[in-house]
Amino acid sequence: MISLEASFSRLTKLIAKTLRGRAALEAWGQATAWMTPARRARVAKAVTAALDRCADNPKVLTWPDDYIELLGHSATRTDQRAITLLEEFRNMAGEARGSEFEALDPENLPGPTSILAEKKGIPPGTPFVRVWSVPTGLLDRKGLEDAIERIRRR
Repeated sequence: MISLEASFSRLTKLIAKTLRGRAALEAWGQATAWMTPARRARVAKAVTAALDRCADNPKVLTWPDDYIELLGHSATRTDQRAITLLEEFRNMAGEARGSEFEALDPENLPGPTSILAEKKGIPPGTPFVRVWSVPTGLLDRKGLEDAIERIRRR
C-alpha cells in the first residue's frame, strides 16, 4: 500500500513537469504560507456570515458553491456554526448540471452543423444528436460533501 505522502509527492512531481504546473504549485505554496490560523478563522467567520444571511436561498450569492468550497478550506471542526450551516444545505444539493439531448432531422440540419458535417466529409442523411449542459438550480452535492469532510478532518 502506498502512503498518502508518497502519492502526494508523486503527484507534485508530475504537476511540476509543466510551466503551468510549477506556477500552480508555487501559488499553492504561497497561499498556504499566507493562511495562518488567525486568517483562516477570519475567513471562515466572514464566509459563514455571508452564507448565514442567505441560508434560506444561497443562490442569492453569485457563486454559492465557491463560498461553500472556501468555507471547507477555512473552517475547523470546532466551528459548529459552519458545519451546521453546511449540513442544512444538503437538502438543496444535488447534481448542479444536467444534460439535454435533441435528435436533429438529418435532412434539415441547422446551418453551422451542416457546414461542419460537409467540411468533415460526413455523408448527407447521417443522424445527428445535439447535446448541451444545463444548470439544475441545485448546489453541487459533491462540493458540499467535500467541504463538510474537509472541515471535520481539520
